[in-house]
Amino acid sequence: MKRKALGCNSKKGMIGSFLGITIVLLAFAIMSIVGLVIFNEMNEDFQTDSGISNSTKQEVDNLYNRTPTTLDGIFLFIFVGLWIIALLMAWLSENSIALVIVVIVVMIFLLIVAAIFSNTYEEISTDDTLITFSSQFPYTDYILTNFLMMVLVVIFSTMLVMYFKYRWHKKY
Repeated sequence: MKRKALGCNSKKGMIGSFLGITIVLLAFAIMSIVGLVIFNEMNEDFQTDSGISNSTKQEVDNLYNRTPTTLDGIFLFIFVGLWIIALLMAWLSENSIALVIVVIVVMIFLLIVAAIFSNTYEEISTDDTLITFSSQFPYTDYILTNFLMMVLVVIFSTMLVMYFKYRWHKKY
């Protein structure tokens, strides 16, 4: 009963979940870059405003300098956290040999989507006005530029967990 409540028995939800996760990751990365552009303009206005004290200017500048590292770390945390959740869900799902064929077909679709999202991010991040800001997010840039390879690693590790669970249950 608990497995159904967790959604572990739903094979149909696998595509929707992956699409949702990748859309959230892509949206977070793009919003981080655009947010940094906006924050940069605000920081420049703060620094040139004579009505603002020097200590306030320094605090805003310190916050601006910490923002890319913080957002990049959040993105990495979300990516690794979702990977761990995928591994957990693979372990909790009911496995069968017939499921492997369905999973392979679904994974091909997911790889195509990952390639499209990777290309979309690359086009946005290499834009002339955004490239100086997107380069301040090394983890985000690496993961999304190589998103197809990252998804392959996640899929491979998830399938390994499913295989080992199947073998473990078969043994015991």
